[in-house]
Amino acid sequence: MRAVEATQRRELREAQKRQRELERRAKEQAKLSAIEQARLEVETHENQLEVLLSVHRQQGETWDWAAAVALLSPARPPRNANHEFRVRQ
Repeated sequence: MRAVEATQRRELREAQKRQRELERRAKEQAKLSAIEQARLEVETHENQLEVLLSVHRQQGETWDWAAAVALLSPARPPRNANHEFRVRQ
C-alpha cells in the first residue's frame, strides 16, 4: 500500500513539475510576443515619420494654369437695372 501511495505522489510531483515548466514556457512565449509586437510598433512609427519627413521632397504634378483659367466660365456681370436700361436705349 505504501508503495502505491509513493508512486502516486511521485507521479503527482512529476505532473506538477511539468505543469510549472509549461507555464514558464508560456510566459517566455508571451514575453517574446510582446517584444515582437513592440518591435513592429516601433518599425511602423519610424516608417510613418519617414513618410511624413519625405513629403516635401516629392515633386507633385505640374499645373497648366492657363488651361485651368480657360476652363472657368466668365463671371456674369451683376444685374443693374439702370445700366441695362441705358444700354437698351
